[in-house]
Amino acid sequence: MTRGGREAEGPRRSWTRVVLLGIGALVTLGLGMVLYGLYGPGAPTRPPGLVPGQTYRAGDRMLVWVDPLAIPAWNRAYENRDDRAKDAVIRAYESFDIPVGTTVRLIRTERDGTSQVEVTGGPLAGRRGWTERAETALKP
Repeated sequence: MTRGGREAEGPRRSWTRVVLLGIGALVTLGLGMVLYGLYGPGAPTRPPGLVPGQTYRAGDRMLVWVDPLAIPAWNRAYENRDDRAKDAVIRAYESFDIPVGTTVRLIRTERDGTSQVEVTGGPLAGRRGWTERAETALKP
């Protein structure tokens, strides 16, 4: 049978279109949910409970890097259990330890979870640097 010079669509062709449209809709919905989770209003921008500008106490010893680029280099060496790479990072980047009980001001937290801090008490007062552990090491 023809309809207007074309062959009429059979039930098989209709179902194929419905299935393809359904798959396309699911993929679009899934992509939208992922992007909303990453960049939407609920996306984490700082560790929970920590407020930039506030002063906290170091509840645990903190390793602080002067250059934030040291953190991914250190993490790679640590994850690979590569002692030579760890030594190279320590030689290449300046770092310091913040002892337990030292007061620290949170300057800012980046989207990747690294935080810039400034020591406000003790012999290291005035030193600034970057750490990954602010959310677990800093106490009110």
